[in-house]
Amino acid sequence: IRGGMWDSKKYHQMLGIEYKEKLPDVTILMRDLDGLEDNKEQKKKRSEFFNALQEQVNHTGIKLLHIWELEALMFSDTDNLNRYYGITYAKPADPMKIEDPKGELQKITKGSNKPYEESDAADVCKELDPLVIRQNCRYFDDFIRKLRNKGVK
Repeated sequence: IRGGMWDSKKYHQMLGIEYKEKLPDVTILMRDLDGLEDNKEQKKKRSEFFNALQEQVNHTGIKLLHIWELEALMFSDTDNLNRYYGITYAKPADPMKIEDPKGELQKITKGSNKPYEESDAADVCKELDPLVIRQNCRYFDDFIRKLRNKGVK
């Protein structure tokens, strides 16, 4: 699912059907903010999105709002990023302040043996160290605390 498809009624209905089939205790609702964390307009839109989905999952949802986009998480574990792409990239002070992380990944990997493509995200994320990410990315740490509060270990 990409971009505007998240906001379609069809997607919401599909999520509701899948929820009813599986009945999970917790449902992770994930979306990119497509902006920096101080972008109030985008935050309001995402809040409305998450609220609409809560009804589909019987209010079991825990939101994971990626500040700017998922690729920001990759900058939270630069050891993994450097290993995967064969680059040397210094750890950023705050990955949540990187504007357009996807574009930044494309830029820093351009001359490497494996330039970044969106299809890499799943493979790169599989190798991320959750402890390192929690230390380096506030929104991910907040998400993990919310999971723990729901009893997820």
